[in-house]
Amino acid sequence: MKLYHCTDAGDELDRDGFMDTSFGDSYRGVFLSDRPVQIGMFAIEVEVPEDVASVYRADLGPAEWCIPADILNALPRRRLEDY
Repeated sequence: MKLYHCTDAGDELDRDGFMDTSFGDSYRGVFLSDRPVQIGMFAIEVEVPEDVASVYRADLGPAEWCIPADILNALPRRRLEDY
């Protein structure tokens, strides 16, 4: 399934990969949604297998998944230039 991460650090992400962040004590990883949600930022599209996505469902509003960076860095991704 295609999931999206929006960031203003697209060049750094291309160079260094995803990095984990925290949201309280409940979530640690990279937040993704089923569509780009922030206008004016880089949108990164990641192809995440359904079985992986189902494990990391977060139910945090538009950021519905929180997936560890090491998993995401091993998956195909592309920057959406026209977003």
